[in-house]
Amino acid sequence: MSAAPPAAAWVLLATLYGGGARGAGLRDILSAGDYLNHAILTFDELSAALGWLQAAGCIEERSGRYFPTGVVLEAFEAIEQKQHSALRQWDALEQFLGTLAGGDLPANISGAPITAAQYEQALQAYLQPR
Repeated sequence: MSAAPPAAAWVLLATLYGGGARGAGLRDILSAGDYLNHAILTFDELSAALGWLQAAGCIEERSGRYFPTGVVLEAFEAIEQKQHSALRQWDALEQFLGTLAGGDLPANISGAPITAAQYEQALQAYLQPR
């Protein structure tokens, strides 16, 4: 069993803010993550969190976009009704992910779901003004 990486709740909330049920691209996740935490996710943080979230069944990747699964959308809907600030939503998602960490996840989730080149491309797209 594997505990969620430190950035997992941050990445999950950024995915929800960055696109929600419509899915979020890497640029969207970086942008929303910066909005939420006033910091840019590193490649290692983002990659580890995306890998864990996919293995835990929290997100699915399709055509370069990350979609929260039904269980996450349902949990987040309940969280939003009780917690209106992003930081409290983040805390609630950390608790939610903690319940998943005790499940049947592999002890070591390996294999980066994104490459350094994909991260760099998304980062540059985010940092360059439109």
